[in-house]
Amino acid sequence: SSAVASLRDQPGALDDVGHWHAALERIAAGEARLDAVQQQVRALASLSDETSLDVSTADRDAARSSLIAVLSEALELHDAEHGESQWRRKQDEAAALRERSDALELRERVRLQTLEGKLLPTLDAWMGRIESVREEREELSRHEDQKPGTERVRELEKAFKAARTALRVAKMRQAAADSEEEDDDESLHGSLQEARRSLQ
Repeated sequence: SSAVASLRDQPGALDDVGHWHAALERIAAGEARLDAVQQQVRALASLSDETSLDVSTADRDAARSSLIAVLSEALELHDAEHGESQWRRKQDEAAALRERSDALELRERVRLQTLEGKLLPTLDAWMGRIESVREEREELSRHEDQKPGTERVRELEKAFKAARTALRVAKMRQAAADSEEEDDDESLHGSLQEARRSLQ
């Protein structure tokens, strides 16, 4: 209709918020998937099963790439559907109705209920998330460019094992040195007692 067409020409004027809810669900699912495979990679990193580690690392990289795509789509949607404009319009509309709360007609009361019960909660959730979506995409994109892979994980594991071995050797040497020092103390104490007896 001409009325709907007119609203479409005004950024954020329409009431459709389903795409924001769907986008938030896709982001949550992508984050959960990446978190799960990251935990799996960490668990396998200390084991010698390189085949499983390779597979899990590949899964992690794929999950990261998938989440980056979801975040990018969300940002594009925000711009295309005028997310901030819609949020501000609905806020202003609700505020104007609240100011006249005692004189609202039935149609206006129903409209205020729709704004407060459906539209604004979804828009508030979306606007509260959009900045972190930008930051998360930037952070993940940096990791995507670096992609350390399994070789870097193995290098870190070898370094950890070498450091642990060196620490154990150092403790053993210290224990041996402490034991020798105790033997020297006992020998010196015995010599001192013998010297005292010879003076008597």
